[in-house]
Amino acid sequence: MKKDILSRYFDFRLPAGWEDLSEKQLRLLYRTMAAATSRDEAKLLFLFRINGIRTLGRQPDGRYLLQAGRLFFEISPLQLAEVCASLDWIEGFPEYPVRFSRIALRRAKAPDLEDVSFEDWLILDNLYQGYMATRDDSMLDDMSEALYGRRMRLTQTQRLSVFFWMASVKALFARRWPNFLRPADRPEQSGPEPLAAPRQSAQDAYLTQIRALTKGDLTKRDRILSLPCHIALAELDALAREYEEFNSKHKS
Repeated sequence: MKKDILSRYFDFRLPAGWEDLSEKQLRLLYRTMAAATSRDEAKLLFLFRINGIRTLGRQPDGRYLLQAGRLFFEISPLQLAEVCASLDWIEGFPEYPVRFSRIALRRAKAPDLEDVSFEDWLILDNLYQGYMATRDDSMLDDMSEALYGRRMRLTQTQRLSVFFWMASVKALFARRWPNFLRPADRPEQSGPEPLAAPRQSAQDAYLTQIRALTKGDLTKRDRILSLPCHIALAELDALAREYEEFNSKHKS
């Protein structure tokens, strides 16, 4: 935790980033974000809630009168904005995935989904892409079956946690397997056509991935789908790299 001392009377204690949050603080943050109308409002509310601060009013000179326990103090809007700037990391996704360890007593999968099967990954990826296209909250509920072992009707706070979890997983996987999965900072590039043609439907793309891993041998399909997704994605990345190298050599 880091301190920002921008008031003569109060030391604001703030997490330095997503990785600095405890489980309780993570739940508080998502609950705050779900209720806020903007990221700036979320930062301000989170700042107050994590420090146990109440707003009592505003002075004629514009300074806010705040209370933290038995302590009363004033802070200017400029000072408040400077403190909130320490929470700018809220505006982005976690570099390494974070999630609620349990929802409704159901234990979550590993943050990086290392214990998720390739079949469940295909389902999760399909649901995530569907949610990004439609913003249909029921797709986030559907993700809970693969992520927590049972489909649940999630609260908005829980849905927000699932969305941020999957978004950070997608970014992590793109960095880890950049030949097959398009990194977020390389939007102009597409995956190799034989494995992930951008104009393919999701169903066609997944069938293509399965064919690539089974080498056309349908008897291997069930075994491929049951593989840990990390192993399957690493193999697809290797195949994509080999294809790029072959294609580059052929063109030259």
